[in-house]
Amino acid sequence: MKKITLSAIWIGLSLSIVLTSCADRYKLTYTQKVTVPIYLSIENLRDGFASEEPKSLKVPGKIYVYGKFLFINESFDGVHIVNNANPSAPVFLKYLRIPGCSDIAVVNEILMANSGPDLLSIDISDPGNIKLLNREENVFLDPNLMQNGMYFIGNMEQEEVKKVYGRRGWDYGLNDGMLEDAVFVSSKSPGTNTTGIAGSTARFSVAGNYLYAVDNTSLIPIDISNPLSPNRKVAVNLNRGTIETIFKYKNFLYIGSTDGVFIYEYATNPASPVYVSLVEHARKCDPVVVENEIAFSTLRTGSRCGGGQNELLVINVANPSKPVELKSYIFNEAPNGLGVDGNRLFICFGSEGIRQYDISNLYSITDNLWAIDRSINATDIILIDGVAIVTGPTGIVQYRYEADGKLVKLSSLFVK
Repeated sequence: MKKITLSAIWIGLSLSIVLTSCADRYKLTYTQKVTVPIYLSIENLRDGFASEEPKSLKVPGKIYVYGKFLFINESFDGVHIVNNANPSAPVFLKYLRIPGCSDIAVVNEILMANSGPDLLSIDISDPGNIKLLNREENVFLDPNLMQNGMYFIGNMEQEEVKKVYGRRGWDYGLNDGMLEDAVFVSSKSPGTNTTGIAGSTARFSVAGNYLYAVDNTSLIPIDISNPLSPNRKVAVNLNRGTIETIFKYKNFLYIGSTDGVFIYEYATNPASPVYVSLVEHARKCDPVVVENEIAFSTLRTGSRCGGGQNELLVINVANPSKPVELKSYIFNEAPNGLGVDGNRLFICFGSEGIRQYDISNLYSITDNLWAIDRSINATDIILIDGVAIVTGPTGIVQYRYEADGKLVKLSSLFVK
């Protein structure tokens, strides 16, 4: 499998059909999505941190809100710091180059970010004078991810141009069998610390003096009471599916995996969260959010996520040891991240945009579609103070959501 460096991660390609001048021949040019592994050397990971002037979005990833600031992860490369005091006019302040970064959290004006296998503590109290306080090496180290001195930091989807030739006919040769392999592109956290809000696809969550992280197989508790010396505790092996996301609600951690939603209690012994229950489902990708004792989990299918149907699960978690599935909704499109605020639920549907539902009646959610916007490729969302911040590979869009369900677009930060 080929490797790709950060300088060549993202190429925008288009779908086009070009007919040759020969009367009986055609050339079909199409784009095919492929998953490409990203590797960086340990040296580049550890020498690459820098506080730089603002830059435009290239490959936006996860988002995080702390006070008036919006943090946008530039996938595997760094973090944009944006003054979002006025969501109608966000201002880029700084770019933090953090090679291998995919997840962040903020506590007491300290930005915690991964850099491949390392955990960084960064003082952001003065955006004009940002300082790297500490690099705790190998907090997330997995020896299996090392290959010839390079460290695997994640997968990224890339589009490749393919060309095929054939005899022109009424069907332009699309039944010739040459295209069989083508894939066409068609809540604020409680606790003593001041922390922020992550989206539903986050793999970091702060609770009290602990940062909880998930890798593909485990829950990792990290004592951050002293940000200059984070102390990783023994990882909790979950032994079920591929772990994807983490969401904190009250004294519990809700962990999304490809096989189900785990519930762990962390408050009694923060250094070693205890298993409470598991809501099983067929193998699918699985972000989860919780509000008012109701958990919502989107399940999407695909090559990595498994087969079956695209779904929304609604689960009563008033008794976390005995969660009860209330309802399942089937979608034609693949749902991604989601957010809930009171009687409204937002679901991201990738290239199909974002939808807002009235969830006053949990048994008729899809019958009560309040609003839809297909102008953004939506993968995750944060809801805060009546503003929906939506992220995706094409950029960031912010909306004000009103009492009657209307969405008012406030600003757009698109990839350049």
